Amino acid sequence: MNTKLASQSYLIQIDLAKAAEKKKARVNIDTLKRLLGGTGIELDPSYSPVCINPQQHRFVVRGEATSEARRRAEQRFGTDVKFFSDGRVQPITANGKKREAAD
Repeated sequence: MNTKLASQSYLIQIDLAKAAEKKKARVNIDTLKRLLGGTGIELDPSYSPVCINPQQHRFVVRGEATSEARRRAEQRFGTDVKFFSDGRVQPITANGKKREAAD
């Protein structure tokens, strides 16, 4: 990834209803890497694609993208790709210690 441009973490929603990949039995991280190849988007290999709508062949995956990479993906896929800010949740800490869960 180009280190001169700041990248941001996203949850990336991809609709494959129009894509040839919908005919395949399984969509995996390699399938989405091939689709997004050349855009500059880096997918998180530890986060497998999650099917959120089987009828529309809609998947979500976690990744990082610069504004330029996002623009390239949106130009290529139009409304079939959407980016949502990935606000990762961290445990609440006080004085450097994890808070205990209430019973």
